Amino acid sequence: MRFKFIFSVTVVIMALSFVCGATAAWFYTGADGGVTVFTAGTVRISQPVAVQSMPVQNSEQSSCSCRSVTWEFANTGSKRAYIRVRPEATGSVLPMIYIAMKTTVGCESAWAEGERIPGYSGPSWHGRYFAYPLGLYTETAPLVKGLDSNGKIVGTVEIWDDDTKLYFNFKTPGGLKDYYIYAGLTVPPGDAKFSSYPFKGEALPSYSTYLLKTSYIYDCMGGNKVYISTISASSVPVKITLSPASEPFWRKGNDGWWYYGNSTGPTIVNPENGVNISFDFCFDGSGTDLSVSLLAEAIQVTNGAINYTWPSHYWYPLLN
Repeated sequence: MRFKFIFSVTVVIMALSFVCGATAAWFYTGADGGVTVFTAGTVRISQPVAVQSMPVQNSEQSSCSCRSVTWEFANTGSKRAYIRVRPEATGSVLPMIYIAMKTTVGCESAWAEGERIPGYSGPSWHGRYFAYPLGLYTETAPLVKGLDSNGKIVGTVEIWDDDTKLYFNFKTPGGLKDYYIYAGLTVPPGDAKFSSYPFKGEALPSYSTYLLKTSYIYDCMGGNKVYISTISASSVPVKITLSPASEPFWRKGNDGWWYYGNSTGPTIVNPENGVNISFDFCFDGSGTDLSVSLLAEAIQVTNGAINYTWPSHYWYPLLN
């Protein structure tokens, strides 16, 4: 699984200004780091910062992969404030790539380890293929497959990708004479011979390591080049829950936002005080690319601002 943060570009700040003899007005400003100044002071919160991300076990999502993320932010204005947040997440997964690889190491024919290609004829150690999940392996942590020559491992091949290319790094102490590679979106056809595989070439036998880089993969069944960067990813549902450690301190409103407070009312965040919150993100499927974000908003405590601007908050109507 690849995991990345995408932080919200907006932290909404709200304040209510009363000027003697004037009508009350609401003011909004984006979180571009600027400060909105009113006669009664400022309302400002810092950009949420993810301070912890770790895998967790979720009893309600036992069959899924779950990750807990903790954010911290602070009241950096001069006024007391109420806080609310809303997490968002998207998950996607790329299709599996199926790879078959026949090589000649020294004078010996060898296949990359894997399952038997359905319908393939020939010796039992011939006609092997394996599934490769895009996005899981890197140059420093590649997928490693042995090169099998009639039950004897005569070398290895490392496989990885970088979202645009698929890489093969052969390590063959006996020298690599030639190679034939199938890489496609379907299992290799059983009646195809290794000589028909799209990637083929020769390497000098004296080379102990040979690096082959490809800029595309093939879907042999369709006969078309399929670029990794344009392969469509499938959407993966992500279930978001408040982490147990945060449950005593936050309440969910009818609008999907989480409000900082307990059963008796919202918690006041004084200037220079910080707040943290943790959410669990659960999803099915290995190789999922998960992006998460957190939107945070603050509003002044006085003059009923919370009821006017957040009418779906947990404690509505709040008398203060």
